[in-house]
Amino acid sequence: MPNIILPIGISFITFQKIAFLVDAYRGLVRNFTPLNYTFFVTFFPQLIAGPITHHSEIMPQIGPSQRRDIAADLAVGISIFVVGLFKKVVIADSLAIYADAGYAMLRAGQPLDHASAWVTVLCYSFQLYYDFSGYSDMAIGLARMFGFRLPVNFYSPYKSTSIIDFWRRWHITLSRFLRDYLYIPLGGNRRGPVRRYVNLGIVMLLGGLWHGANWTFVVWGAVHGLMLALNHAWRAIPFSNSFVFKTRPAERIATFTTFVAVTLAWIPFRADSLADAKTMMSFLWTNLAGRDGLASLWGSIESQFGELKYVFTLTDEWFRPRDLWPSVLPPNYLATETRPLGLLLLCLGVATFAMPNTYQIFGRFEPALGLPEETPYGALTRLDWRVSLIIAAMFVFSVLQLSHVSPFLYYQF
Repeated sequence: MPNIILPIGISFITFQKIAFLVDAYRGLVRNFTPLNYTFFVTFFPQLIAGPITHHSEIMPQIGPSQRRDIAADLAVGISIFVVGLFKKVVIADSLAIYADAGYAMLRAGQPLDHASAWVTVLCYSFQLYYDFSGYSDMAIGLARMFGFRLPVNFYSPYKSTSIIDFWRRWHITLSRFLRDYLYIPLGGNRRGPVRRYVNLGIVMLLGGLWHGANWTFVVWGAVHGLMLALNHAWRAIPFSNSFVFKTRPAERIATFTTFVAVTLAWIPFRADSLADAKTMMSFLWTNLAGRDGLASLWGSIESQFGELKYVFTLTDEWFRPRDLWPSVLPPNYLATETRPLGLLLLCLGVATFAMPNTYQIFGRFEPALGLPEETPYGALTRLDWRVSLIIAAMFVFSVLQLSHVSPFLYYQF
């Protein structure tokens, strides 16, 4: 194939136009002009990586009759933007160093011990999470500066208790587009359970292929399609509605199981080939069940947390630039030498699963469209000088981390 250069974000722009044309054909488009249509398809905050906006959400916000509080829009918009920037350049980019190093070793044919393999896989899982979460916050914050509310696109998906719940929280607007313009036209769930599962499989396969023309993305889509089908089949069984599965311990187990399943599914998504994905899977479990494997794993954990003084003396390991990595890493380098990394992953786990998300924190300020009912968390009642100091500190720290280029992951899709 020729090396064709496409505009950045071409798939997101195309999806918005497809939705508009299909709705126009169905007679669902009302009261628009060429000018506000042009604005709708060129409004830049969401064009590069979503959210995929619908004309019924943006066009009603256009017009001279719309009144706005510029000071409030700027305060809320800048605050959300800086939170997203912090997630991206401080958290996601720091984890990218370790994830990239692990997969580079895999690509070079070097072995990884199981502890280092788990470090690599978990780092990429959280990197992708905070990369996409950060971009979603930045897009919504930037649009709010102009007085526009975009639809929520990312709502704590790692807190999901099932794969079905996960896809209602991860890339929400892509799931909505695939549902409205692919799944439902295929028949949805109106033609029996078998056809429903086939439609789910088709949608997820095409959703995987949308991310890139590689068999790894097709496999990732097929895995999620299979998990969705199994999840729906489980919910169809009356026993699944038993009170046993409604208790808090059961929900915690379900959340952990969903997180592990999603994290393992990211392996073919990140790997360069199916062979590399298979090799990484083998590194995760090789010899782990044996006595030596468990001893090695415990040794790696002990080296991470046994001497917390390294948190203060070797913090440069957290944000080490790529060009300073050794050309050939020992198999256990990620698990034993980068000691503060274990604490970083532990803190990220607590932040991800226990803390409120951006939209819950700013819930009182109606930060986005389509938020769940429980969103007004009440963490912030007003944006005063104390909040501004925190936001300013996050901004300064983020700018200081812009010492190397690290692209948004979703720019690739």
